Amino acid sequence: SIGARPGYLRVAIRLLADQGWVRISGRPGTDDLTVVPTPSGAVALNQFGTSYCRAPALLAMAAEMDGILAGAADADGLREAVRGMSDRWSLPGTGQEGGVASQVAGHLDGHVVAPVMTTLTRNEVLRPGTAVYRMDDILALGGRQALALAVEALRLQGWAVREGADVRLTPAGLAAVDFAPQYWHPVCYVALLRHVPALLFGDRRAQPAASPGTAEEHQNRELDIRFSGQVFARTCQAPFLDVVLPLFDRSVGQQPSAVVDVGCGDGTLLTALHEAIRTRTLRGRLRGSHPLRFIGAEPSAVARAVAARRMGEAGIPGTVVAGDIADPEGLGRTLADAGISPHDALYVCKSVIHDRPYRDPGDASLPGAPPGLLSTFADRSGASIPGDKISASLAVLFRAWRKLAGRHGFVVIEAHATDPVLCAAQTGRLMATSLDATHGYSCQYLVTPDVFSWAARAGGFASRAHREPGAGRAGYTPLTIDHFIVTEDR
Repeated sequence: SIGARPGYLRVAIRLLADQGWVRISGRPGTDDLTVVPTPSGAVALNQFGTSYCRAPALLAMAAEMDGILAGAADADGLREAVRGMSDRWSLPGTGQEGGVASQVAGHLDGHVVAPVMTTLTRNEVLRPGTAVYRMDDILALGGRQALALAVEALRLQGWAVREGADVRLTPAGLAAVDFAPQYWHPVCYVALLRHVPALLFGDRRAQPAASPGTAEEHQNRELDIRFSGQVFARTCQAPFLDVVLPLFDRSVGQQPSAVVDVGCGDGTLLTALHEAIRTRTLRGRLRGSHPLRFIGAEPSAVARAVAARRMGEAGIPGTVVAGDIADPEGLGRTLADAGISPHDALYVCKSVIHDRPYRDPGDASLPGAPPGLLSTFADRSGASIPGDKISASLAVLFRAWRKLAGRHGFVVIEAHATDPVLCAAQTGRLMATSLDATHGYSCQYLVTPDVFSWAARAGGFASRAHREPGAGRAGYTPLTIDHFIVTEDR
């Protein structure tokens, strides 16, 4: 009735649920969905809705932050934004609505703090573990006025204090710098977020390209690759190696002849795995007589170039090829053409299964496919996809991988969706809302861990080893690591 594309509209509704402003019931991804504002949601919609009119200008500023802080772009937008932070965006909130006002202020602050922290940490202006900086040293790195405004934004967050000629990070500021790579993810999708009105209500042609082999106008792919590498190194590497390395201490005849990283990104995973196998396993000690090849498969030309350079610098025996998680048959042909036995490889991947293009499972829809908790699924036309269709399509994908992964299996690191009720209960403490936004609007299909596990089983795999990095600390399961092996009854 409001003229919005139904799939993207449900993405927006899910974000409101994540923030505790609506409750969702009914079958996800269908017209049976019921949306009811919560008390805090009613306050947000009635009293603070117009506050978000600032967001388009703030996103435009965020898109230029690298140039602004380098002194190559005008700092007026940043100056106005810092002024907004300093007066709490002129929001009311001294009475009952104060909690919602603080939530809204946090949303608007994030438009400033996220790009500032991303630029300062990517360029190592701020460094983990360093508490004191000379202000003159910071100002000498680019646009003096803009950098001074950036420091002021951090001061307003309680993350920095001025002490004479120095800037000192508070304990909260030190923690913020340590976790700053988490900001890189939403910032790399600023171009997409600026297109949200067009996605919801505009011309279909306004949607940024986001398909394999096309110009990726919806995101900063280089920054996304760096973010993914950071997540692997900090969160996934130890449990991933714990799962994989025992496979290379078996008798050599039982070991693969190659490792293929599907969606290899910048090569971080392959580099770490090569070094660990080389120094910590039987296969590493026998690499002269039994060499192991490392193959990166990646649809993005940007990522392939970065990975190839990184592997070359590390002296890793192998190559990088074009390959897509959604096309195991095509990848098998590519590997065979490169002289690699596709059926004698161990396949690994990190956070690429949810980034596959959606394919309707059609008659392959599986009875009892769980819809999960999501109402956020949209195809690239903006149409809504029922949750059980996403679950079934995921099972079909697993089924398509049985042939290639039949001998040595598939080690999968995958990110997951979060129950919006849990997210709303921990507002400001989880990344779930930004992940739902970036993935939902770019047509990526995060599912909850239970749905993912169901799809693997329905597709003919069982998990031989399972890890949940970060689950205890976060209070939910943001990531899982599984060594999936083909079951015999398929």
